[in-house]
Amino acid sequence: MAHVVLIQRASIDDLRDLRPPDRFGSLNQRWIALLDQAADELEHMGSTLRVGRRSEADDDRGKASILLERARALVAPHGVTSCRGPEFPST
Repeated sequence: MAHVVLIQRASIDDLRDLRPPDRFGSLNQRWIALLDQAADELEHMGSTLRVGRRSEADDDRGKASILLERARALVAPHGVTSCRGPEFPST
């Protein structure tokens, strides 16, 4: 999970460097905020899994999935493909 978080954070940093078209307004900042929050949940998930707290990790997984879906829904109408995030195995 730590490797996934590193990849997510690097992708988010790359997005911060882009200058979106003016017509997008604050879309980029809102999108990045959702992705950043999802990365936080994934990072916490990894920590909770390392110490064997599977129920808490499942909660983190659910939160990350919701945030990533919100990010996709936010940018999809603008023809932008959002970060999908990891495929989660059943725990």
